[in-house]
Amino acid sequence: ASNMAQREGSPMAGLSELAYLRRLQKYQKRKSDYIDHRLHWLETSCEARHRMLQSAKDLRHELTESIQSGDRNKFSVLFNTFHTFRQACNEWDTQSPVIENMNNHPPDYRSGSFLEGLSPDTRDTLLTFLSHVSFDPFFLLDRLLGLPDITFTALSRPYSQSLTGTSIFGNHLRQPSDRTEHENTERFLDFSRSDVLALLLKLIPMDEHTPNGPFSGAWGIICAGLLSYQKAGSDKFVITVMNAHLGQLDKTARHYLDTWLLETIREGDFVLYHADRRPFRNNKGQLSSGFPNDDAKAVDDFFASAIEKLLLILKDNKLTRLIPSSVLSLAKSIVARLDPSSQQQQAAPYFLCTRWLFASYLSSLITSPERILHELAHRTRLIMEGVAYSWYVKPTLAAPRSYVL
Repeated sequence: ASNMAQREGSPMAGLSELAYLRRLQKYQKRKSDYIDHRLHWLETSCEARHRMLQSAKDLRHELTESIQSGDRNKFSVLFNTFHTFRQACNEWDTQSPVIENMNNHPPDYRSGSFLEGLSPDTRDTLLTFLSHVSFDPFFLLDRLLGLPDITFTALSRPYSQSLTGTSIFGNHLRQPSDRTEHENTERFLDFSRSDVLALLLKLIPMDEHTPNGPFSGAWGIICAGLLSYQKAGSDKFVITVMNAHLGQLDKTARHYLDTWLLETIREGDFVLYHADRRPFRNNKGQLSSGFPNDDAKAVDDFFASAIEKLLLILKDNKLTRLIPSSVLSLAKSIVARLDPSSQQQQAAPYFLCTRWLFASYLSSLITSPERILHELAHRTRLIMEGVAYSWYVKPTLAAPRSYVL
């Protein structure tokens, strides 16, 4: 009798269990939508802050220039634009606060995508194009080769450089003030100008992410194709892609590099004592170093010894790891995909060694302490300019002056 009662009550128990699972499913779905919504806004905020940091150096220069020139209108426009953008990032961080009770039918948190506003045909076309760009290196290579030379060259331009060619030292050919202010604001907010290559680097898997997959060597195919067709600006494009594969030095590489730098600076300290001697031309018209014969020989011996030690570190790269394996695999992929009988393959190792390894990578790596010290001196000068200006405006403040002096 008890078994019959259990069988009779089992349908109701089963329905209750299904109803509970259904409610739990809806709850988990709402919670998942909410998490997706928060993730969407956090990704937006992180990307915006990253791009804001990229343009901060250029913006700081523009603000400094406007202060020096006394252009209050330009300063206020750029300053307010920066703070408005930063406020928007803060709002994205705090978008949709957590709701205490998820069972009280919270609103739909699905943020949606701009693709939902497109027609099905347009959406399919766009997704197909993005799929080809991400997973078909030959398709992207054809698109890059079809770009005008000016457009293709702009892909490798650093973000801090301006399309109008203005330099950090200013431009003597001044444009109308209203146009300049508009371009300055547009330059700060226009992230797509120099982020196209960064977007491609995010879309296309790198070799270390797909070591044996069907998409391994995608960037090797693209770079080798550009070098084969001798596309104008392809050398800078390849160097930019190589630098994007670098990442950070590991502890072993940093140890060997720091040791070499300290030994080189310590042993070459005597060179600084002759830095004030200007070079001169001898009777044969040749440029002399300005050092006495003994000192000149010591300087040459010092540089020869330092270069030899650096080359030994590079030679034993399996131990020192100064050149990351990701870049080595990319370089090998580029050379391997060039035509063996072509002039480009014969010149590729020379190009990668001179133009990237020594002229770009090692040059930046070795001089990084100098750039840090230059920045330190620059910031110290800015602080002292502010102190000196306060003395000029309020000469009665004698205490800070005596402290600094």
